[in-house]
Amino acid sequence: AFVGRFDYNIKSNIEIGVSVYTGKLNDTASDVAHNVYDLHFKAQFGALYTRALMTELSLSNTEDLKAEKAIDIAEKMTGAYVELGYDVMHGKSELKVIPFVRQEFINTQASVASGVSKNDKYDETHQTLGVVVKPLENLSFKADYTVSTNAAESASNSWNLGVGWNF
Repeated sequence: AFVGRFDYNIKSNIEIGVSVYTGKLNDTASDVAHNVYDLHFKAQFGALYTRALMTELSLSNTEDLKAEKAIDIAEKMTGAYVELGYDVMHGKSELKVIPFVRQEFINTQASVASGVSKNDKYDETHQTLGVVVKPLENLSFKADYTVSTNAAESASNSWNLGVGWNF
């Protein structure tokens, strides 16, 4: 397998990059190449935070994998998101309180092998509204609400809570 990442700081507050993973699937007799590519971006302009990501995963030889494992699997999966946040405490406190909005597109069956029917429930869109509270730079608490839709009209919305610690 090969894994690589390249990030470039356009300025101290703007970063763009790419990452690549290419290898073979484990735990299968089928010879399946597994490749993941992404393009990512993040920037901060004073109190404004922004991030974006586009990614694609591809698998080869999915017909043999389907026959071996008796599962339908995609040849290609895609996803992307863009996020904007604003630190309402910027310049007032070390505490960061960042309301944010995020738009996501995910299709885990962007392309399927012949003989496999695409399932519309895997073609999803998510709109998220939330807040991140960072009492310390490396510690965060997050709450958000996500409105989800899909082509099959079977998606459900969700409340989410999270804790993050960067070490």
